[in-house]
Amino acid sequence: MIKLLHNMENPPKNTEQTHENYLLYNAKFFLVFLIVFGHFIAPFTEYNIYYKTLYLFIYTFHIPMFIFISGIFSKKEIAKEEIKKYTANLILPLIIFQTLYSLFDFYITDNFSFYNFIFIPYWILWYLLSLFFWKIILPYALKIKYILPVSILLSAIIGYLPIDGYFLSLSRTVVFFPIFLLGHYATPNFFSNIKFKGDKILSIFIIAGFLLFFYANTSIDYRWLYGAINYSSLGNPQWYAGIYRLFLMAGSLLLGISAIKLIPAGKNYFTSLGKNSLAVYLWHGFIIKFFKTTLLIILIYKTGTAYSLAIILLASLAIALLLSQNLFTDFTKKYLK
Repeated sequence: MIKLLHNMENPPKNTEQTHENYLLYNAKFFLVFLIVFGHFIAPFTEYNIYYKTLYLFIYTFHIPMFIFISGIFSKKEIAKEEIKKYTANLILPLIIFQTLYSLFDFYITDNFSFYNFIFIPYWILWYLLSLFFWKIILPYALKIKYILPVSILLSAIIGYLPIDGYFLSLSRTVVFFPIFLLGHYATPNFFSNIKFKGDKILSIFIIAGFLLFFYANTSIDYRWLYGAINYSSLGNPQWYAGIYRLFLMAGSLLLGISAIKLIPAGKNYFTSLGKNSLAVYLWHGFIIKFFKTTLLIILIYKTGTAYSLAIILLASLAIALLLSQNLFTDFTKKYLK
């Protein structure tokens, strides 16, 4: 299954391994590491301004960039066989992991909702369902004139609707579709083409600027970054709330591109691991959920900000490295065919 998922996430636009593809795979490992790290620090965000700053910073761009890169690897045409392939390679894993996570959650919390099990993708699994929708609708969306501005407008409009944003991941599918679409319009060498004198220095300044902004504004409701909550529930029912989302989308792209510009572009140890990023994404949730039920979370926090941050960084890197190893993915392939 993981091999199938890998093929779904990485259907190259050409079969040649290029310098640009190396950068994309390196970026995918970096982004999935940030996903693990972001989930690890979530419990600390309400008690520590530095963790809240990092949380807002990371969540602004890590998933949008993951979606952008998925768009780069997506095809503009689709055949009936590919629809079946998408269904088998995305919906089937969704069902399997929805079951596994629900059973695990029931084991540690004694809570189970049949409605949620059927209609609400469990926590991190929304990405599988949204990715399925994006890949299916992309060829048809591209036939619509001015689809990019239309998709951006819809992304803003859906926030005004009084709907449950987590239902079948519909809100997130609409909200993040413009980023997926932009990724499709881009080429594998998109990031490499953004090159000029002082580009890396500018990227560092942009990243520092975002960090300072979030440090000074930790009262921002982080749920804005999820793409699943309507404006009323976010406490912003005003007519101009959609403009906030558009600014957020632009900021996500600016910060994400700046971060990826600092990633080594050549082939290295992390290149091959980046190809297994979806396996890390799917499995790390079990470790995070278990961690939150133990006293470790308190013990780590009591070591102080600097030590706890170092511990969580190392733990997140270890998890990302472990789960992206071929040994682990081969094991997963063997027992989840």
